[in-house]
Amino acid sequence: MNATAQIPVAQIPIARSDIAISVIMVSYHTGPVLFDAIARIFEQSCAIELLLVNNGNPEDVTSRLQALAATTPDMTMINNQSNLGFAQACNQGAAAARGKIFLMLNPDCLLPINCLPRLLEISRGLPEHWLLGPDLRNLDSSPQRGARRDRLTPWTAFIEMTRLDLIAPRHPYFRRMNHHHQDLPTDTTEVPAISGAFMAMSASDFNQLDGFDTGYFLHVEDLDFCYRWHKRGWPIYFTPHLRLIHLQGTSHVSPWFIEWHKAKGLIRYFNRHFHLFYPAPFLWLLETVLYVRFAVQSMRLTLRVLLPRNKGISVIQRE
Repeated sequence: MNATAQIPVAQIPIARSDIAISVIMVSYHTGPVLFDAIARIFEQSCAIELLLVNNGNPEDVTSRLQALAATTPDMTMINNQSNLGFAQACNQGAAAARGKIFLMLNPDCLLPINCLPRLLEISRGLPEHWLLGPDLRNLDSSPQRGARRDRLTPWTAFIEMTRLDLIAPRHPYFRRMNHHHQDLPTDTTEVPAISGAFMAMSASDFNQLDGFDTGYFLHVEDLDFCYRWHKRGWPIYFTPHLRLIHLQGTSHVSPWFIEWHKAKGLIRYFNRHFHLFYPAPFLWLLETVLYVRFAVQSMRLTLRVLLPRNKGISVIQRE
């Protein structure tokens, strides 16, 4: 399977028994790491297919991807004329996938050898419904925030943004959302939420949840997915037995664009899932904090662009 294809989101493909894992990857101005990430996928010693959704890469990158798809067995490239957003692109890839397991994988994640065979082995020991995330690491091998975390609520978001945890860091009401600063579990363990950078599950479960919510353009769609998964009563797992590098920040995308969609995504998430459980004034306050936070970050980003990096004044001495 190597043709460039345009797949309707609503289409549900027939699973192929010889494909263990369908890797679904969305790329938008990812950078050179994309081809390294693809190469590592096809180094895995198990039956896989790659669904690469091209969400608007430069022409030279698109041409190179098309050439690769034409010569690589079990790689399908789905071309979008513009950036449709991460959630919708993931759903497109899933609609064309035929494996028993779906792996949503960011294009800046570098899989180690035998990562996916190990994933298959771990999945066999899990219950009927499972959602699994790995030990994500930064380039310096330090634990990455977001790989294991609490369920996102308006209160946990408020704590994170205002850093109220500094008042009583050990109080359960003031817990930080991300758990990367905690001791690493010794075995696969249940957690409230994982990162969408590497998110594995059965194909049937993904389809039962109707995939990602396409109302999110970029960011928060993974936390929304975890929340809807949790509402089904299905467990979410983090495993230390899968460890990989997630580079982050490789896409050549405006940071203003990213921060704006983060803020919009969070507001959508809170209003969609918590409007019945939190008083409206608190949600309004949180929305205001998010917009103020976006404005402050925008000013910081603008100053970084306008001001020179070297703030010191060089003095030329006369001889």
